[in-house]
Amino acid sequence: MKQRYRLYRRSCSGRFYLHDNVTGKQESLGTADRIEALRLLHSRNEADRQPAINLQIARAYLAAGDPDIMTRTWQVVMDELVKSKQGSTRQRYVRSFKEHALDSLRSLPILQTRPEHYLHALEVGAARVAHGARTGESARERETIPDVRPAREARIVGSGNGQGVGQHDGVGLYGEEPGGAAGAPGNRPTEGF
Repeated sequence: MKQRYRLYRRSCSGRFYLHDNVTGKQESLGTADRIEALRLLHSRNEADRQPAINLQIARAYLAAGDPDIMTRTWQVVMDELVKSKQGSTRQRYVRSFKEHALDSLRSLPILQTRPEHYLHALEVGAARVAHGARTGESARERETIPDVRPAREARIVGSGNGQGVGQHDGVGLYGEEPGGAAGAPGNRPTEGF
């Protein structure tokens, strides 16, 4: 069986590179040590030959570095994130981690998380937002987003012809006339036209 990756060394830098025989792409291994480069080459070729066993090998390597990683859940991650924040940011994280859409992820070990788990959480969250929109519940009513709109909003002052704001139209804030004061630079009459 022909191997997917081959090893070569660039003479100018002395570093080893992998060449992908399928795509033609080349990638630096970041080492000038031949033994380490060969080990990386063999692991890449082995991963290409037996993709089903890759996950188990990766878990073994991770467990050797951090024994708790096999049982660490998303709730632990959420708790640690909250501990690292302060003030209003901390309050926002606490509030967002209480969302029911995340309930399916809380007790799930990180290494067992699959894309379907994320999609389920997103679907639950989207259904909750859609349900809130149907029942008239808004973010402002739930007090998750403060109401920062001014008491009197800006109004567009125009000719009313339905063609948008033109040269002689303008935006008047709080009931002002277009162009502001009579002597304003944009309000001078044009002569000769």
